[in-house]
Amino acid sequence: MDSSEREQRMAEGAKVDAPGWYYMSFIGEQGFLGGLFLYAQNQSLALYDSHRRKLNPGGEVAMIGPMSDEDMRRVPLENRGRLLGREELEQQEVEEELHRRLALEWPPGTKVRFHRGAMAVAPELTGEGVVNRIALEESRVVVLATVPVDTPSAIPGHMLRKGERIAGQCRPELLERIN
Repeated sequence: MDSSEREQRMAEGAKVDAPGWYYMSFIGEQGFLGGLFLYAQNQSLALYDSHRRKLNPGGEVAMIGPMSDEDMRRVPLENRGRLLGREELEQQEVEEELHRRLALEWPPGTKVRFHRGAMAVAPELTGEGVVNRIALEESRVVVLATVPVDTPSAIPGHMLRKGERIAGQCRPELLERIN
């Protein structure tokens, strides 16, 4: 599947979130790639719009939103809708806010629906499971989760079994909270 097909699937499968400002943090092999405040109808469309508007530098993304009016008052108008560097973001302390929100919004035992591609260690994993821990480590979102169904792992020939715990990098926009 090419990137335009993937973007179209993300837009079509958008979950119902409130419209508002979303913050995305991007990380690649070289480290932090930038942060972005973008207004969108929901989280999936925020990611889709970041690609469409050529503001997404690639790599992995962690996202929070919609952000409160109080949070957005700290973000100058000129810093919205454009990719920001670390220095600009440090002034607004958004990376710390991202970590705090992830810890609060995804407590241990959170039931989720895995969408294909959510977990790097098991890209074909789909179905309902449980997040045992979620954290931001070196600007990457890492999840310890319980596998909901037997599924192939990213290691050729290796199967993950239902009930097994896996840990690894994830794309939170492809996890849907169901409790």
